[in-house]
Amino acid sequence: MGPRTSFALLLGSAMLLTGCGGDEPEPKLAPEPSATPSVVAKEETAEEFIRRWAELEREMQNTGETEEYRAITKGCESCGRLADRVEKIYAGGGFVNTKGGTVDRVEALDATQHLVWMNNAPTTYRDSKDAPEKGYPGNDAKYVVTVKVTADGHILTNMLKQVE
Repeated sequence: MGPRTSFALLLGSAMLLTGCGGDEPEPKLAPEPSATPSVVAKEETAEEFIRRWAELEREMQNTGETEEYRAITKGCESCGRLADRVEKIYAGGGFVNTKGGTVDRVEALDATQHLVWMNNAPTTYRDSKDAPEKGYPGNDAKYVVTVKVTADGHILTNMLKQVE
C-alpha cells in the first residue's frame, strides 16, 4: 500500500468516525473577548531576558529595525542612543555588520541589577552610503544591567559598562 492509499484510508476512517454520529453536535463558539484584553507576561527569567536582549541588539544593528529593541529597553538612555545611531546609519544608506555580543555569564546582584559578562564580536559599519567603512575589534566586557519586570514582561532600563 502506497503513501497516497494510506493517507486516503486514514482520512476516510477519520471522516467515518466523526461525520456519522446520531445526534447533531452543538456548535462550540469561542468565548467572547473581554473589553480589556489581559496582558500576560512571558514566563522568562531575567537571565533569559538578558540573552534575548543581546540577540535583539544584534538583529537591530544588522537590519536597522529598532522597534522591538526599543520596546524592551524603555528608559535605558545608552540603549536609546544606540538605537538612534543605528537608525541614522541606515537612513543615510549605511550599514552595520556584526555577530553581536554573546552573553557568557549572568550574576544577579540584587532583585533588579545583574552583572553580565559578554564577548562582543568585531563590527564593521558605514555611517552613510558614501562614508568609509570603519570597525571595532571584538572584546570581552562586563556590564551592570538593570532589569525591571512589568505587566508586559521584562524591560532593560539601564546598562553601564564596567571598567576594570
